[in-house]
Amino acid sequence: MTKAIINRSYPEKKALITDQGDITYTQLLRHVQQYAGLFSGKGYARVALYAENSPAWIYAFYAALQNNCIAIPIDFLASTEDVAYILDDCTPDLLFISRAMQESYAEIAQKINCAPEVLVFEDYPVDETTPESQWIGPDNDDTTAVIIYTSGTTGSPKGVMLSYTNIRCNMEAVIDCKIYEPDRQVMIFLPLHHVFPLVGSMMISFHVGTTVPMAPSM
Repeated sequence: MTKAIINRSYPEKKALITDQGDITYTQLLRHVQQYAGLFSGKGYARVALYAENSPAWIYAFYAALQNNCIAIPIDFLASTEDVAYILDDCTPDLLFISRAMQESYAEIAQKINCAPEVLVFEDYPVDETTPESQWIGPDNDDTTAVIIYTSGTTGSPKGVMLSYTNIRCNMEAVIDCKIYEPDRQVMIFLPLHHVFPLVGSMMISFHVGTTVPMAPSM
């Protein structure tokens, strides 16, 4: 299995099909590089994402990994109290939000003690002149890649730490079973703050080199 987190064998193949247009693997790698440049060299450790599914969400997620940060997806439908709890629990250095979440975050910002830098996706339109990301993966697969928070139905949300080793083992298991192959399409249908769509619909798909249609809504 290739070590690259994002497959580089199909540069002109469609990586994403969205209501905003199609995106090839070359473009995906360019956009990840563009987003990584927004906070490269700042020494950040944790990057949270508080927004609905979108291509920009994907770019920011992989940009976090490229910059050796832990990516922390947050449920954009969660209560402001739960989101405030999560932010104070994980204390991200950077928070990506969408314009649609600005009003909610303004309320959340009054409740939290941490003070992450906040970037709004729509303020950073894609730049097709950006060179492709050359990032392959982490130097050490035992480092934490993602923290997924539980729904908190029986108490406060709990952060579940997933290492690259966890994710790669998941990838290997389903790839060995021929569930994912490059000529297939795998739809992103559920919100990406859930581990199943995050790894099962997005990360494995881009690792194998499938085309991923992104449903605009449920």
